[in-house]
Amino acid sequence: MNGKLVGLAAVAVALVIAAGFMLTRGAPSVDATRSAFLPSLKEDLTKVMRVELHRGDQNIELERKGDDWSLASAGGYPAKVDGVRGIMTGLAGLEIDEPMTAKRDRHADLGLAWPDAKGEATLVRVLDAEEKALYEIVLGQEKYTPPSQFVRRLAEDQTYRCRGSVRVDPSVRTFVDTEVLSLKADDIESIGYDALILTRDENKVWKAEFGPSPIDESTWPEEQRTAAAQALPQWIARIDFDDVRRRDREGTTWTADPAFAITYFAKAATVHLEGSRDGEAVWIRVSATPVEGTTAPKAEPAAGTEAAKPDEATPFDWTAWNERVGAWEFKLPDWKTSAIKRIREAKPAPSPAGLPSPAPSFPPAGS
Repeated sequence: MNGKLVGLAAVAVALVIAAGFMLTRGAPSVDATRSAFLPSLKEDLTKVMRVELHRGDQNIELERKGDDWSLASAGGYPAKVDGVRGIMTGLAGLEIDEPMTAKRDRHADLGLAWPDAKGEATLVRVLDAEEKALYEIVLGQEKYTPPSQFVRRLAEDQTYRCRGSVRVDPSVRTFVDTEVLSLKADDIESIGYDALILTRDENKVWKAEFGPSPIDESTWPEEQRTAAAQALPQWIARIDFDDVRRRDREGTTWTADPAFAITYFAKAATVHLEGSRDGEAVWIRVSATPVEGTTAPKAEPAAGTEAAKPDEATPFDWTAWNERVGAWEFKLPDWKTSAIKRIREAKPAPSPAGLPSPAPSFPPAGS
């Protein structure tokens, strides 16, 4: 009996040794002496009420109100909590791997110079309710083997290489849901665009014809009408933005550009888009007039009752959408403005090589 116990004990010891060996081989070694770059940040998270990001000419300011965050740099547009959480988690996870240079003239070599004319460095400012800076950190170059980043405190010249990294993109798109509107072509009944009315024929092919208003038809040649019929029904399938600002901001001006004045007559609402140029950028305002009886969402089924069938989809609440977007102007991405530019600049197809272009036709004399 004692022999069996001794044997079992020997097997158990062997298993423990083997398991320890496998764990040691399978897991990376951990330096117990490595310390957090910002050891008090986790305790200070409840104090954080504002986060600022600055890189080159990009500036993002995020502000906290209760459990919600907004873009203070964009007039208070709602921001995603996950974007802020990612920055704070990254900062809290930085661990000092090695002190680097403390010479200010060497900061640029690590992407840690500030101010930074090259736009390499990112300054992260973390502030409390009184706008007192809890942390001001300069983030520099990243390394990938192992994942690490050069960092320093703004007020100090000493730099560090830290394990971990803080991925920061100081742009509006990082911190907000940029989709303003999505409308399927099948839900659109007609489109009004300048002097054109777009409808579908019996084969469900879009065509662009002149509306009832008097117009010099030469201002809308056939090539441009064809381009409009091809592009506009799908153009509203996704409207998103690169930047956002309040309509009622101080010193606002708005000069409408007819190239971006489009009305979509959909089954449940009439959607209006109006654009204005600000230098090279195009900003739009959007609104909708709901069709009566289609805006109120259906009630959720009570607990224990049968859920709605898939074909009984909840109608889109256009009234709530109007309230959400009505105070804002949205900057269109370049690819979105390019589609409108192609409509306006559509030209006749070139004649085949060696063949003369068709002669222009003129109306009979006296007509």
